[in-house]
Amino acid sequence: MNEITNLTKEQVFRNNKLEIFNYIDTKAAVTDFAVLSGAFVSNCYANDSDRTLANRTGFYWLNNSCGNNACAVGYLGNMVVQRVSNRVIAFRPVMLLSDISTDLKYKDINADVARIQYGLYPQKAVSASMQREIEKAYEKGLIQLRLSRNTYTVDARKWYEVDKDFSPKTMWVYKYNDKRYVRMVANSCFNDEHFQLSNKKFYRDYDAVWVEIEPVNWLVDKKTGVVISEKLLFSGISFSYSKEFMNEYFLKELTQPITIAQTKPVGRSRTLKK
Repeated sequence: MNEITNLTKEQVFRNNKLEIFNYIDTKAAVTDFAVLSGAFVSNCYANDSDRTLANRTGFYWLNNSCGNNACAVGYLGNMVVQRVSNRVIAFRPVMLLSDISTDLKYKDINADVARIQYGLYPQKAVSASMQREIEKAYEKGLIQLRLSRNTYTVDARKWYEVDKDFSPKTMWVYKYNDKRYVRMVANSCFNDEHFQLSNKKFYRDYDAVWVEIEPVNWLVDKKTGVVISEKLLFSGISFSYSKEFMNEYFLKELTQPITIAQTKPVGRSRTLKK
């Protein structure tokens, strides 16, 4: 498989832009996972007229840089320039259809664009009632920990630590009632301010949030074979480290096999603010 990367400004804004952007807006919605890992999101802008929480838009990087700056798409869908050290800009990965498995659910949207599901990734915070249920089971040691290669990685750095290198933090995948989750400790760009996720619940930094692992939706540009993620999937990574992160961590974790070697209950554990 070849590398995964970011869109270019030519693919999004120029005269020869991808046909996808004649079908969808350039702005994109942010997953809860991306918000929890540092993405900025505004309640004022969304990909629908109702400003649904799950469709709030954010910034995402483009693959054009010069010195200390790089291009990005803003939450209004316009092109902006940001410092490459900025950690609150999210990512919308792009790859070629020819580089991925052909055994995919392929659904035509129109003559130029199709939608596929490829890979599994944490995306949406579960409902408030389910948050309480899973956390209670976790604290009582009733939830099962998958002892396998199924883990996901985020950057442990805070959004303002722009002068520090990437610091990988591994999250184990948990299984509860036949579904899979990660228990993510919020590391947002909102510091001690409350922020809201798509489940309508408010959180603050260091809160534990259960995020479900789901199939990832991608849009296929039929003319070029370019595949882009429908939503912004992760954040907290500086642009300067994005290529390495996407190919060394994200792509491998997106496509990791679901195998269970052994399961065991976990002990009581609480997240403490440092």
